[in-house]
Amino acid sequence: MKHLVFTVKDEKFAIDIMRIVEILNPVDVHTIPDLPPFIDGVINLRGNIIPIINLRKRFDIDEPSEKARIIIIRFDNESVGLLVDSVVEIKELETEQISRPSRLFRGFRAEFIKGIANPGKEDVIIIMDIDKVLTTEEIVKLKESSKQLEKDLLDDRG
Repeated sequence: MKHLVFTVKDEKFAIDIMRIVEILNPVDVHTIPDLPPFIDGVINLRGNIIPIINLRKRFDIDEPSEKARIIIIRFDNESVGLLVDSVVEIKELETEQISRPSRLFRGFRAEFIKGIANPGKEDVIIIMDIDKVLTTEEIVKLKESSKQLEKDLLDDRG
């Protein structure tokens, strides 16, 4: 199965390539009040309002990234952007290369981890469970805020 490999701080993460819509250089992000602190805001991508989840903030990493990319993914029948440090490669990861996370991962953002891949050469890649990056409450709040911003943008044009 093919995965997009990216970095957050010094760690490599991967997402199933079938979830990826596109990869962008950073663009202007519009902030929205009252969102969880790990959501930087939204972008307007060809008329679509897309929320941006800052994975450094989501993983409780305080220092900012020097460079970044936005990975647009399919999430809950919509598009969401993930702000990451860099995009490394598209990598074929065989099922036998992926193991369940050890008990040591429990508690440390374990809810985001689907598995650990060891494709060789001392490389370790954390396979993200992208469906668990946001809680149900966060999804509802984000959708409400995005709809309000979309309405505000339309009102400004009209």
